[in-house]
Amino acid sequence: MVDSVHDASTPAPAEPSDPTEAVARQVEAAMPDADVSFDDAGHLVIEGRFSNPAKAAAEAMAFLGDASTVAVRAYTTDGRSSVVIRHKDTLTVVSLANGMRTFRSYQLDGLVTAVGIAGGGDMERRVRLGSPPWNRPSGAALTALAAVGLSQEETITY
Repeated sequence: MVDSVHDASTPAPAEPSDPTEAVARQVEAAMPDADVSFDDAGHLVIEGRFSNPAKAAAEAMAFLGDASTVAVRAYTTDGRSSVVIRHKDTLTVVSLANGMRTFRSYQLDGLVTAVGIAGGGDMERRVRLGSPPWNRPSGAALTALAAVGLSQEETITY
């Protein structure tokens, strides 16, 4: 019995030599309805029909590995967007909905994940850094933005 057969006339799919292309393929496989790319600054960008763009960005962030500083931009087809930044032991979520931009930062640890935070609920409130108003970036948010080379204005534009 033959376990696998490879037809020599059909080349095997090539593995991408660019690591960003490999990540984009993995995210596309996990989010088949999303358009996935990287912007000029190297941030992962996903566009699609998401009910929660911050959660979609957090889920996509898992494909970026263990780098201490990464950013994912998520845009919905109905005009909402989020930028999720992991910088060292913090997570910063910048969101735009109904014309309002919010900046929230959170403390990460071994039990607290980006997806858990972006999903909302008790965990999100428990590990949130700072206090309202959320329409201005905290010191942690400014540090995260600087670490990925974004200004407050650049967080939402695409």
